[in-house]
Amino acid sequence: MLANHRADLDAGFWEIGGYYRRLEDDYDFDRTTKESGAPGSFDHETRVFGLGFQGQYQRGAVDWRIAGQLTADELVSSTDLTEGDFDSRNYGSVSVVPSIDVLREEDRAITLRFGANVDWSNRSSGAVSPVAGATIRRTTAAGSRFLEIEYAGSSQLPGYTALNSPPAGLFGGNASLDREKAKQLSLTIGKESNDWSGTLAVFYREDDDLVDWTFAAGAPFARQANPVDTDVYGLDAIVSGHWNSIDLVAGYTFLDKDADYGSAMVDASYYALNFARHRATLALRFEFTERLELRLDNEYRVQEKNPLRSGSDRAFHVSATLAWEPVGGEGFGVALAADNLTDDDYQQFPGTPAVGRQVSLSAQYGW
Repeated sequence: MLANHRADLDAGFWEIGGYYRRLEDDYDFDRTTKESGAPGSFDHETRVFGLGFQGQYQRGAVDWRIAGQLTADELVSSTDLTEGDFDSRNYGSVSVVPSIDVLREEDRAITLRFGANVDWSNRSSGAVSPVAGATIRRTTAAGSRFLEIEYAGSSQLPGYTALNSPPAGLFGGNASLDREKAKQLSLTIGKESNDWSGTLAVFYREDDDLVDWTFAAGAPFARQANPVDTDVYGLDAIVSGHWNSIDLVAGYTFLDKDADYGSAMVDASYYALNFARHRATLALRFEFTERLELRLDNEYRVQEKNPLRSGSDRAFHVSATLAWEPVGGEGFGVALAADNLTDDDYQQFPGTPAVGRQVSLSAQYGW
């Protein structure tokens, strides 16, 4: 159940919302057997209450942005998440990040922003994560160019599966896991015009005590929760254009990571080190008529090597959709979609069989 209210102001807006969620989870590791109510059946019930707000208000040259959230969760019952130090938790966060225009002229502007996110929990130490950045923009008749530099920190807490699972088994838990923290420095340049736009970003990120699910060669199908410190180096480029009936978006991402698991026995990672070192994408949208359009999505990736993955570390995926859209959201619409047209057998998660070619047909009616 969720309730939300937003009010737009002359110089900004404010918004508040709250929710309640109850989840009964029955995870069947072996679908050929029936376990219930005993260790190994992975039955859980959780409850979560949340309240959040956000707002933005322009006063003079300062643009104020604030946000906050309070959450209370409870692991009501579980057959397997029984080894941790607690089964309920309260936590909250507040973010205040104002920005100020130190220069605003007809053809150029300089904006500075600064602030912090404050995170708190009754089950862990708190964290203060600073945010700071600057944007320089120049506008001409042909479009605009910008340069942006930003430093930002963030933090989060591990979930009950990592905290309360037994130390050994299918999901090996770790009750000593603490708050995860990250900080990132990025530099972005870009250009925007009527027909096309492009950005190029380079960044460096440090993760401290990031919770990762890992495995050892002696037990390749058992996951173990371990903290890891990583240094991440990345580059991201994207170009998009629009000409008559064609929209085109092309992108490229490069990532490199150095990881330190401390004294933990780790041979490979399911998540933190399961990343694409090189990833190229190309998306095309072509309008035959006002209502009929074709959408193509292409992805080529070179994944970081992983000893649990069988098959190639390279993948090429093509997806296509032919859609008859209702005009103005009213009337009948139908779409035929095909995912993984190349039927690539690349394993997105190491040791997990790939999802093959899929075809779907959907219809909608709006009034």
